[in-house]
Amino acid sequence: MKKQSYEINLSDLSLDGENSTKDVNTTSTTESLRLKREAVVSRLAKRDAARKNNIATRREALAQERDPEQNPTVFWNYLKLQREIFQKKLKEINENDVNVPQSVSDSNAATTSSLTTCQTLVCDLESKLAQASLFLPKFDIERTRRIILEMKQQIETQRNVQAPKSRFSFKSKKKKKKEKKRKKVEEKNRRKK
Repeated sequence: MKKQSYEINLSDLSLDGENSTKDVNTTSTTESLRLKREAVVSRLAKRDAARKNNIATRREALAQERDPEQNPTVFWNYLKLQREIFQKKLKEINENDVNVPQSVSDSNAATTSSLTTCQTLVCDLESKLAQASLFLPKFDIERTRRIILEMKQQIETQRNVQAPKSRFSFKSKKKKKKEKKRKKVEEKNRRKK
Protein backbone atom coordinates (compact mmCIF):
# COMPACT_ATOMS: atom_id res chain seq x y z
CA MET A 1 0.00 0.00 0.00
CA LYS A 2 1.08 3.42 -0.79
CA LYS A 3 1.13 6.11 1.80
CA GLN A 4 -0.62 9.28 0.89
CA SER A 5 0.62 12.55 2.19
CA TYR A 6 -1.58 15.53 2.76
CA GLU A 7 -0.34 19.05 2.82
CA ILE A 8 -2.44 21.65 4.43
CA ASN A 9 -1.96 25.32 3.78
CA LEU A 10 -2.86 27.15 6.95
CA SER A 11 -3.42 30.46 5.23
CA ASP A 12 -6.22 28.91 3.20
CA LEU A 13 -8.01 27.74 6.35
CA SER A 14 -8.64 31.21 7.74
CA LEU A 15 -12.10 32.52 8.22
CA ASP A 16 -13.65 35.29 6.13
CA GLY A 17 -13.21 37.93 8.86
CA GLU A 18 -9.57 37.08 9.27
CA ASN A 19 -8.89 37.51 5.52
CA SER A 20 -9.87 41.17 5.59
CA THR A 21 -7.54 41.95 8.55
CA LYS A 22 -4.75 40.02 6.86
CA ASP A 23 -5.00 42.24 3.77
CA VAL A 24 -4.82 45.36 5.94
CA ASN A 25 -1.83 43.96 7.85
CA THR A 26 0.00 43.10 4.63
CA THR A 27 -0.51 46.55 3.20
CA SER A 28 0.66 48.17 6.40
CA THR A 29 3.63 45.78 6.50
CA THR A 30 4.40 46.51 2.87
CA GLU A 31 4.13 50.23 3.53
CA SER A 32 6.45 50.02 6.54
CA LEU A 33 8.95 47.95 4.56
CA ARG A 34 8.86 50.50 1.77
CA LEU A 35 9.50 53.34 4.23
CA LYS A 36 12.35 51.44 5.86
CA ARG A 37 13.84 50.73 2.44
CA GLU A 38 13.62 54.40 1.47
CA ALA A 39 15.31 55.39 4.73
CA VAL A 40 18.15 52.93 4.14
CA VAL A 41 18.57 54.06 0.53
CA SER A 42 18.67 57.74 1.54
CA ARG A 43 21.25 56.99 4.28
CA LEU A 44 23.39 55.08 1.79
CA ALA A 45 23.11 57.91 -0.75
CA LYS A 46 24.19 60.46 1.88
CA ARG A 47 27.09 58.24 2.94
CA ASP A 48 28.16 57.78 -0.69
CA ALA A 49 27.99 61.54 -1.34
CA ALA A 50 30.07 62.22 1.80
CA ARG A 51 32.62 59.60 0.73
CA LYS A 52 32.92 61.10 -2.76
CA ASN A 53 33.29 64.58 -1.28
CA ASN A 54 36.00 63.30 1.07
CA ILE A 55 37.87 61.67 -1.83
CA ALA A 56 37.68 64.89 -3.88
CA THR A 57 38.96 66.93 -0.93
CA ARG A 58 41.90 64.56 -0.40
CA ARG A 59 42.78 64.63 -4.11
CA GLU A 60 42.78 68.43 -4.10
CA ALA A 61 45.01 68.49 -1.02
CA LEU A 62 47.42 66.02 -2.63
CA ALA A 63 47.43 68.03 -5.85
CA GLN A 64 48.40 71.16 -3.93
CA GLU A 65 51.17 69.33 -2.06
CA ARG A 66 52.48 67.53 -5.14
CA ASP A 67 55.31 69.10 -7.06
CA PRO A 68 54.13 69.93 -10.59
CA GLU A 69 57.56 68.88 -11.88
CA GLN A 70 56.91 65.30 -10.74
CA ASN A 71 54.97 64.44 -13.81
CA PRO A 72 56.17 62.16 -16.63
CA THR A 73 54.69 64.48 -19.26
CA VAL A 74 56.62 67.45 -17.88
CA PHE A 75 59.81 65.36 -17.87
CA TRP A 76 59.34 64.20 -21.47
CA ASN A 77 58.66 67.77 -22.62
CA TYR A 78 61.86 68.92 -20.88
CA LEU A 79 63.83 66.07 -22.48
CA LYS A 80 62.43 66.90 -25.91
CA LEU A 81 63.36 70.57 -25.52
CA GLN A 82 66.90 69.76 -24.35
CA ARG A 83 67.40 67.33 -27.24
CA GLU A 84 66.32 70.00 -29.73
CA ILE A 85 68.80 72.48 -28.22
CA PHE A 86 71.49 69.79 -28.29
CA GLN A 87 70.82 68.99 -31.95
CA LYS A 88 70.95 72.71 -32.85
CA LYS A 89 74.33 73.06 -31.14
CA LEU A 90 75.73 70.05 -32.98
CA LYS A 91 74.37 71.43 -36.23
CA GLU A 92 76.13 74.75 -35.52
CA ILE A 93 79.39 72.90 -34.91
CA ASN A 94 79.05 71.01 -38.19
CA GLU A 95 78.22 74.23 -40.06
CA ASN A 96 81.30 75.89 -38.58
CA ASP A 97 83.39 73.03 -39.93
CA VAL A 98 81.91 73.37 -43.42
CA ASN A 99 82.21 77.17 -43.52
CA VAL A 100 85.90 77.58 -42.86
CA PRO A 101 86.26 80.77 -40.83
CA GLN A 102 89.04 83.28 -41.21
CA SER A 103 90.74 82.32 -37.98
CA VAL A 104 91.26 78.70 -36.98
CA SER A 105 91.70 79.60 -33.30
CA ASP A 106 88.31 81.39 -33.31
CA SER A 107 86.68 78.33 -34.83
CA ASN A 108 88.29 76.02 -32.24
CA ALA A 109 87.19 78.30 -29.39
CA ALA A 110 83.62 78.44 -30.74
CA THR A 111 83.56 74.68 -31.20
CA THR A 112 84.94 74.08 -27.73
CA SER A 113 82.37 76.39 -26.15
CA SER A 114 79.55 74.72 -28.10
CA LEU A 115 80.75 71.27 -27.03
CA THR A 116 80.96 72.48 -23.43
CA THR A 117 77.39 73.75 -23.69
CA CYS A 118 76.30 70.37 -25.07
CA GLN A 119 78.11 68.61 -22.23
CA THR A 120 76.30 70.86 -19.73
CA LEU A 121 72.95 69.98 -21.33
CA VAL A 122 73.72 66.29 -20.98
CA CYS A 123 74.73 66.72 -17.32
CA ASP A 124 71.47 68.58 -16.65
CA LEU A 125 69.52 65.77 -18.29
CA GLU A 126 71.31 63.21 -16.14
CA SER A 127 70.44 65.09 -12.96
CA LYS A 128 66.80 65.50 -14.09
CA LEU A 129 66.67 61.77 -14.81
CA ALA A 130 67.97 61.01 -11.33
CA GLN A 131 65.19 63.13 -9.85
CA ALA A 132 62.57 61.71 -12.20
CA SER A 133 63.52 58.12 -11.38
CA LEU A 134 61.21 58.45 -8.36
CA PHE A 135 58.10 58.70 -10.52
CA LEU A 136 59.08 57.35 -13.95
CA PRO A 137 58.54 53.71 -14.90
CA LYS A 138 61.64 51.55 -15.25
CA PHE A 139 61.28 51.29 -19.03
CA ASP A 140 61.23 55.08 -19.42
CA ILE A 141 64.30 55.42 -17.20
CA GLU A 142 66.26 52.95 -19.34
CA ARG A 143 65.06 54.62 -22.54
CA THR A 144 66.24 58.01 -21.27
CA ARG A 145 69.60 56.56 -20.25
CA ARG A 146 70.09 55.26 -23.79
CA ILE A 147 69.21 58.69 -25.20
CA ILE A 148 71.73 60.37 -22.87
CA LEU A 149 74.38 57.79 -23.79
CA GLU A 150 73.81 58.52 -27.50
CA MET A 151 74.18 62.24 -26.82
CA LYS A 152 77.47 61.65 -24.97
CA GLN A 153 78.75 59.56 -27.87
CA GLN A 154 77.86 62.33 -30.31
CA ILE A 155 79.82 64.82 -28.20
CA GLU A 156 82.85 62.52 -28.12
CA THR A 157 82.76 61.99 -31.89
CA GLN A 158 82.61 65.76 -32.42
CA ARG A 159 85.54 66.23 -30.04
CA ASN A 160 87.54 63.61 -31.91
CA VAL A 161 86.72 65.26 -35.23
CA GLN A 162 87.68 68.71 -33.96
CA ALA A 163 90.79 67.77 -32.05
CA PRO A 164 91.86 64.16 -32.40
CA LYS A 165 93.57 62.60 -29.41
CA SER A 166 97.32 62.85 -29.41
CA ARG A 167 99.27 59.66 -29.63
CA PHE A 168 100.61 58.33 -26.39
CA SER A 169 104.32 58.65 -25.88
CA PHE A 170 106.91 58.66 -23.12
CA LYS A 171 108.54 61.90 -24.28
CA SER A 172 107.91 63.74 -21.07
CA LYS A 173 109.54 60.97 -19.00
CA LYS A 174 112.59 60.97 -21.29
CA LYS A 175 112.96 64.71 -20.87
CA LYS A 176 112.76 64.39 -17.09
CA LYS A 177 115.39 61.64 -17.09
CA LYS A 178 117.69 63.74 -19.26
CA GLU A 179 117.26 66.70 -16.96
CA LYS A 180 118.04 64.57 -13.91
CA LYS A 181 121.18 63.20 -15.58
CA ARG A 182 122.27 66.66 -16.57
CA LYS A 183 121.76 67.94 -13.01
CA LYS A 184 123.72 65.04 -11.56
CA VAL A 185 126.58 65.64 -13.97
CA GLU A 186 126.60 69.34 -13.12
CA GLU A 187 126.61 68.54 -9.40
CA LYS A 188 129.52 66.10 -9.80
CA ASN A 189 131.40 68.74 -11.74
CA ARG A 190 130.86 71.27 -8.97
CA ARG A 191 132.07 68.85 -6.32
CA LYS A 192 135.21 68.13 -8.25
CA LYS A 193 136.08 71.80 -8.35
